[in-house]
Amino acid sequence: KNQASLSYSKRMGNIPYKSMNPAIVYISEYSYAKGNPDLVPTTEHRIRLLLSLSNTWSISYAYAKCKDDLFPLIYQDKDNPIITYTMPTNIGKSYRHAFSIGFTKALFSWWTTNASLDGDYTKEVSPKQTYHIVHCLFFCDNSLRFTNTFGGSFNFMAERRARRSETIYHSVY
Repeated sequence: KNQASLSYSKRMGNIPYKSMNPAIVYISEYSYAKGNPDLVPTTEHRIRLLLSLSNTWSISYAYAKCKDDLFPLIYQDKDNPIITYTMPTNIGKSYRHAFSIGFTKALFSWWTTNASLDGDYTKEVSPKQTYHIVHCLFFCDNSLRFTNTFGGSFNFMAERRARRSETIYHSVY
């Protein structure tokens, strides 16, 4: 059976109280964190197209546009330049394109596989810089069932390291 769907959503994010609370929380003698009372909620518009082919393949594309993205940035203390602090900040806009292809099938009566390849490109536009982020992920889950009481699974994942603003995300294997 083949299916197709198209969806649109608009979301306004909530801001946790601790992100707005300007109280200082010391992390070490050289760094602290504080909230930002000037934060505004993030607004996101998202469009998604999903195709499902023969209950085996799924293909999706999504586009999202965000305004007033919230991100923890590192600043230098004005009174003491050797001290830094982290504060959530509305960094501007972002535009994201995401593509995914999935495959689910019983290869044999005792072996079912579920694999997906996901990729996305994000452009973050802040007042000081523009960031281009590319992220790729491959995941494969295999379920084995030899008898009604004996089976197992094995998985594989590969992920490209992605850089974003002030942070580097490292894959864990």
